[in-house]
Amino acid sequence: MASLSYLATPRLRLRKLRLDDTAAYFKLRSSEAVMHYIQRPLAQSPAEAEEQIRQQLEGEQAGAMVVWAVADLNDNLLGIAGYWRMQLEHQRAEVGYMLDAPYHNQGLGTEVLRAVLNYGFEEMKLHKIQADVDSENVASLKLLARFGFKQEALFRENRFFNGKYYDSCWLGLLRNEWQG
Repeated sequence: MASLSYLATPRLRLRKLRLDDTAAYFKLRSSEAVMHYIQRPLAQSPAEAEEQIRQQLEGEQAGAMVVWAVADLNDNLLGIAGYWRMQLEHQRAEVGYMLDAPYHNQGLGTEVLRAVLNYGFEEMKLHKIQADVDSENVASLKLLARFGFKQEALFRENRFFNGKYYDSCWLGLLRNEWQG
């Protein structure tokens, strides 16, 4: 697999996540608005956020994931994006992304996803990129559809979090469907 690259879009820079991103990362992972469709507990402290960054950096070093900090042109962290649940022996990985709430609905997700998908197909030589999305996350489902992702499965009430069951929608995009 290619090493993590610095990616640029017209308004963003995708770079390696760093420990000095902890304060902004904590803000992201402790925000109910950002984490609304992600069934994971909110970060409770900057120390917890720093540990999450360390785990992601270790996972990346071990070849288990690829994680970018999504930063503006002044290098302020706005979100994260990357590949998790990588199965490189099958040339497959799961894409994920999140942006802080003030940056929603500005087309930034489109810029991020285009750069990350291009990296996955061109640099990582993936055959398939998957996404696992809360079925109620209409904005994310529309974003993925815009790039040609097709729904492959709907797992009904397959996640239990905070006393509630959630459906997850699995989508996929094959290399030969990618329009770059």
